[in-house]
Amino acid sequence: MADTKPSALDRWTKIAQIVSALSVIVGIVLAVTEIYKTSSEIRESAHVARLNELPSVKEMIKEDGEVRSNALKDFGGTWDKKKISQILAQHETASEAYYSEDLVPVKTMGHHYEVLGALVGADVVDFRLIYEVVDFPDEFWDATDELRAKARSNWSVRVQGNSRVTQGLPDFWKNFNKLHDRYVQQRKRDEEERRKAKTP
Repeated sequence: MADTKPSALDRWTKIAQIVSALSVIVGIVLAVTEIYKTSSEIRESAHVARLNELPSVKEMIKEDGEVRSNALKDFGGTWDKKKISQILAQHETASEAYYSEDLVPVKTMGHHYEVLGALVGADVVDFRLIYEVVDFPDEFWDATDELRAKARSNWSVRVQGNSRVTQGLPDFWKNFNKLHDRYVQQRKRDEEERRKAKTP
């Protein structure tokens, strides 16, 4: 009858396998613990970063209110589409009108929202926060549709030989436009959520 008793070598091999399996398990536990710790630190640092941004955001909100009220007052108290159209008609190109004294308040507003749109687009400022605390200037946006169209098709004129060639500026208020699109999309999502909440 053959000897079925495990040899010392077999016992040591089994022990080595168990120790190896345990070390893998311990390694996994340590890795998971480290990942959890790192994610907690990342969340904490993100929270601290948001708190550090708070003074800048407050200043931006204050500046937004000032730019809006001053520009609107300087333009006569309302964003008159007809007035903007008449000013555009007085100039050969959109750039001449845009940089004229007549449209300084429009340029100020446009530049302000172009910068805000760029900051949101670059994730320097959180869109959701801006959306919640800054009303989009819909009246201004609607009043400047002809300006935006003319800027894209007839921003400037250059002389080429004996002829004058108009050039558009396709990226006029590009970031402002992207900001507008995000507001529109977010409003649609909000409306859909409200509709779903009302539906039993």
